[in-house]
Amino acid sequence: MLVLIGATPEGKKELIGFQVGVRESAQSWHELLVDLKARGLVIAPQLAPAM
Repeated sequence: MLVLIGATPEGKKELIGFQVGVRESAQSWHELLVDLKARGLVIAPQLAPAM
């Protein structure tokens, strides 16, 4: 499962989107981001390292 989580300026975490898939791949992430854009995402996500 791919999960995209955002954070508000106050530090609150919010679920942006998710996708169930067979494996984690560049294509799967691309599909998730294209879907989010089609549903109205206007600010491109910035990546942060997993903790």
